[in-house]
Amino acid sequence: MRRNNYIKKLCLLLLPVLLVSVFLYSCNKEFDPTKDYKPIIAEHEDSTLKLTFVHSFTKVAQDEKPKGNNSYYIRLAKNEIEGCQFVLYSENDKENLTAEITEFKNEAGDAIPAELFIEHYISTGDAMTPDPIVPLSSEFNLEGSKSQAFYIKIKTTPDTPAGIYEAMLSIKDGSKTIKQAKVFAKVWDFTLSEATACTTAMDLSHWAVYVKHEQWDSDDNELYKIYYDYLLENRVNAYYLPYDLLDPRVDEYLDNPRVTSFCITGYKTDYNFDRLRAIHEKLSQKEEWFDKGYFYFVDEPTDMHLLNEIEFHGMNLETVYPGYRMVAPFFTDIAVDYKTDQIEFMSDYIRIWCNKPYAYKTAKENKKEPKYIVQSEKYDKQYGTYAERMEEFKKRGDKVWWYVCWEPQDPYTNILMEQKGVVHRVLFWQQKQYNVDGFLYYAVNNWTENAWEDAITGKHLMPHVYGDGVLIYDGAHVGIRGPVGSLRLEAVRDGIEDFEYLTMAEKELGKKKTNKIIKKVSKSILDYTKNDETFVKARIELGNKLEKALKK
Repeated sequence: MRRNNYIKKLCLLLLPVLLVSVFLYSCNKEFDPTKDYKPIIAEHEDSTLKLTFVHSFTKVAQDEKPKGNNSYYIRLAKNEIEGCQFVLYSENDKENLTAEITEFKNEAGDAIPAELFIEHYISTGDAMTPDPIVPLSSEFNLEGSKSQAFYIKIKTTPDTPAGIYEAMLSIKDGSKTIKQAKVFAKVWDFTLSEATACTTAMDLSHWAVYVKHEQWDSDDNELYKIYYDYLLENRVNAYYLPYDLLDPRVDEYLDNPRVTSFCITGYKTDYNFDRLRAIHEKLSQKEEWFDKGYFYFVDEPTDMHLLNEIEFHGMNLETVYPGYRMVAPFFTDIAVDYKTDQIEFMSDYIRIWCNKPYAYKTAKENKKEPKYIVQSEKYDKQYGTYAERMEEFKKRGDKVWWYVCWEPQDPYTNILMEQKGVVHRVLFWQQKQYNVDGFLYYAVNNWTENAWEDAITGKHLMPHVYGDGVLIYDGAHVGIRGPVGSLRLEAVRDGIEDFEYLTMAEKELGKKKTNKIIKKVSKSILDYTKNDETFVKARIELGNKLEKALKK
């Protein structure tokens, strides 16, 4: 009896604590309209057609039966582009279907426009993988026992009210609605700036654009401008601006905060000292103009001959373009002499350092995965690790970028078609993790073959690497005068915007708390998540904490 009375008293004492805990949990628990979401039964419901939703970066192969949810909850800030995918699957062929989505609206009637895209599949060896996303403007067919993915894209503005929005997706067979689902969006109460914290530099081949579109006559660079502007909309900077740097029309781009970089002149280019002086005089008018310009003469120096070229260009530029920034992406270790490596040699001339992510491996990871080593232990002891040396260069005003191409492949992060989509996003979280300012990619339209059908762009280098140097597709293939995007470009843009979140978080939450969130996604270059849900959970936590901090 005495024991029972004791238990009763203890329960009475703990009850207020329990009630407060439940209250606080309910206050902190995020509202998610897709939890316990009951599928809508369409007026002419087709039970043989399966409709599922997956993350914007998830790649559902054509022969893969889709696994996903009955709805989706997009989360984004103001002035951001985000999306999700839905997948249709049927055991039987279906023809002449259409898909429609309404605007996303909140209770007050504010609207966010939505766009629909159908995904095109390309062989990646043992699978047909989605990559090009084509604006959906006509009827489509479904092949029996094959998945067909679609992309839903929404874009907020700086003035979009924060809150919950919803839209209705409808699949129709003629005039009959055979499938419906609600899609939701949460707009966080903070805004991404037009100026992007992550500098980008990617080559957009002028020649490839005009050849694919069979544009032989001069159009005053109009078609190239369409492609350039599309990339800029996705926070990607092509190497070269649409107009000559001495053309007054280029000033609009020089003033654009989304333009974070541009190449003044590239490698294998003859000098014109008078022209360089004129460009220097013009760009010097505004500090932000001058800071965006860079020179790119030597690519991937692997021997003393190329290192000497860097020295040659640096000495020339110092006479005609004082304060120049030069980049020369490099990926290997070169011993100049018994006490000097290539980094020390280049330090008098390079002001934008650009290596591959594996340069940031720990000594332990180098032993575990010794294939790629940028700096030997000898120079670690002499100069400090690569990461430490980069931090020292940043103190004198240098920039630090990194780059990927057909390598490194798994287990490293990259943006290759055969990799999981979440890996493309993690790449940019790692970029922030290692305090790297920018991302360089050698090409976005390396259309050496028909990129719509053959994704092996570097057969002479690696026959089983897909999509290297291709992030956009020529619209001419589908009757569009302009580019067609890709799932990977969407992931790259989203990764760049993730980088923006993390940059804001460092300011608002502090570096320690931000790194704690990053470590849920990436502990090191070789130790990172490939789990979609783990990544999404960390991003939601980041967005929620950032919103809360900014409200304060």
